[in-house]
Amino acid sequence: MAFSPINMEIKKLALSLYATIFVIVLALVAVFWFYTRSFTTFKVLPEEASVTIDNKSYPPSAAGVVKAVLDPGMHEVKVEASGYIGKVSEINFTRGNMKSFNISLAVQPEPVTVASGGRFLAKDNNFNTGYYLGDGGTSLYKFEVTANDKTGELEISNNVQISGDNLFGIQEIVWSSTKELALFRKKNNSFSLFDFKKYDFVHQTETLYGQTIGSLAWAPDNSEIAYYYMPSNGNRQLILANLTNTETAIGTDMKAIGLENPILHWSPDSQTILVIPQSSDTTKNKVCLFNISSRSTIELTEDGNQTDAIFSPDGNKILYSTIQKDSNSSIQTVLSVMDKDGSNKHALNLRADLKKVAWSKDSKTIVAAGVDNNSSDPTIFWYNTDTDQQTGPIIRNIGNFTVKKLFLTDDEKAIIYETDEGIYALKISG
Repeated sequence: MAFSPINMEIKKLALSLYATIFVIVLALVAVFWFYTRSFTTFKVLPEEASVTIDNKSYPPSAAGVVKAVLDPGMHEVKVEASGYIGKVSEINFTRGNMKSFNISLAVQPEPVTVASGGRFLAKDNNFNTGYYLGDGGTSLYKFEVTANDKTGELEISNNVQISGDNLFGIQEIVWSSTKELALFRKKNNSFSLFDFKKYDFVHQTETLYGQTIGSLAWAPDNSEIAYYYMPSNGNRQLILANLTNTETAIGTDMKAIGLENPILHWSPDSQTILVIPQSSDTTKNKVCLFNISSRSTIELTEDGNQTDAIFSPDGNKILYSTIQKDSNSSIQTVLSVMDKDGSNKHALNLRADLKKVAWSKDSKTIVAAGVDNNSSDPTIFWYNTDTDQQTGPIIRNIGNFTVKKLFLTDDEKAIIYETDEGIYALKISG
């Protein structure tokens, strides 16, 4: 049957309409796709730097340019290069937005030596200042980290001896909050009290404080000292003592409540003490909290296997470490955080010894010498405990040293750290 001219025109109009609808739909899809994506360009220096966004690699061009199309929302952007201090940023990308970023990495400086062979690094209340045991373990020193006004480079100033050179056998140093007194652990779990007498070498004294003492912690308000007492008669007690140990009170009977050989850490307000037992049955090693006024002890964790815990500077959070086995049955130390009452627990995406971790002043961020779960490389990095994300600088190599302890300076522009080789300072920003 032949088509009439009218039918032919209708067919042409239909085809034209379909084509128009197809073009409109395609355009709408394109517009929708465009406005539900975010387009970004990064220009990085050095040009060979690696760029990862949400752990996905985006190799830069020869000119150091990276282009990416991302879903709207927060994305972790990490830029690193060998010999430079890496950067991690959380960036919020909005739909249909086009952004350009210039990211320049600072050359990683060489660490500045504070003390070759220095040990027992401790921070002052205002920490651009610190303390250490030097001269082969015979003298105490105080030092200050400053930045040169002209070059901005770190310098170690006022690195002065604050004790005579007759100290010996020190295995641990516990400082008072004023730094006018210190307790030295000696052999056989005895402690000696050292009085600096305003750093007058002639009148400095060292007297026996107590024996058969396990963990010992000095209250931040300098009011008293807490220690784990373990005499040969089998008693195991948490003792609260004055600064000379001439007045003592039993805080609690540790043996009765089943807490063995605990580590002790005061809260910043000197009202509570973290008690972390070190039993051979690691399931018993839970983070506990001892209240000074009520003389009561409560468990803050349920499953055990904790090794240590510390308060945040504002006292509202507790960072704690737990021993776990990975899929290869290797032992690893995982960090977690909780509120001071034990609520809102969550594991962090990193592995580190708590001795190698320091809180920043905001009580949200920590700096850690450890390993994140996306890499097996030992690293110094910054981590936000609220968002569970890396933030700030990344330092992959600090001279093949194993960090044993570290602190941030007050301005958070440098870290001070202890290794087996000594004590060092490293500039990390501005």
